[in-house]
Amino acid sequence: MKRNCIIVLSILLTLVLTTTAFANSTVQIDKDGPNIYGEYYSEGGGQVGIEVLLNESVDVPSFSQNDPRWADDHLNGCESTIGKAGCAVTSVAMVVKYFGVDTDPGQVNKDLGTDACPLNWWAVPSKAANDTIELDTVVHHPTYEEFYNTAVRALSEDKPVILGFHTNAPCNDLHFVVVKRVYGDGIGMSDYTAIDPLDGQAKDLGNILDGRSLHKMIVYK
Repeated sequence: MKRNCIIVLSILLTLVLTTTAFANSTVQIDKDGPNIYGEYYSEGGGQVGIEVLLNESVDVPSFSQNDPRWADDHLNGCESTIGKAGCAVTSVAMVVKYFGVDTDPGQVNKDLGTDACPLNWWAVPSKAANDTIELDTVVHHPTYEEFYNTAVRALSEDKPVILGFHTNAPCNDLHFVVVKRVYGDGIGMSDYTAIDPLDGQAKDLGNILDGRSLHKMIVYK
C-alpha cells in the first residue's frame, strides 16, 4: 500500500510540473491541429496513400521589400535597409494588412521602431496592428512535419503563415515568406504556395526552400 501511494504521488507531481511548465511558457506551439503527416504515413514509416485533397487558401495582399517606396528606408534596429534585410518586416506587413489594417512595409517599420530588427513577433499586435490581432502560434526550429500540421490547421482557419528558413541571403542568413495556400495532400513543400517578399511574387514553397532547414513559424489571428 505504501509503495502504491508513493507511485501515485510521483505521477501527480510529474503532471503538476508538466502543467506548470507549459502554462509558464512564452512560446505557443500548436498541439491541437490535425496530424496531417500521420494520416498518410504508418508508424513503420511507410506511405499509405493519399486520403484527402486539401485546397485551402487565403487572399493575402502582396508586398515587395524592394518596392522603391520603402526599399531604401533604414531598417529600424539594424544597420541595413528594408530592401536589403526587410523580409520579416515585409512579411508582417502582408499579414497585418490581410487582417484589415491599412499599412505597408514602410509603415510597419516605423510602427515597430527598434522592434523591427531583429523582429519582435510579440510586439506586432500592439505596435503595428492597433491590437486588432493576436499572436496565435510560434514554433522555433520546426520540423517539416510540424510545419505541415500547423500550416494546414492555420490555412483552414483563414490564417496565413509566416515561415522563416536558413539561407545565405538576403536577411542575415535568414529569409521569411508568407504561406498562403495548400493544394494537394499537404505533406510536401511543393503543395504550398508562398509570397516571397523579395519580389512580392507567389511561388512554389518547395522551390523557395530547396531543402533548407526551417527557422521559425509564426501565425497571427
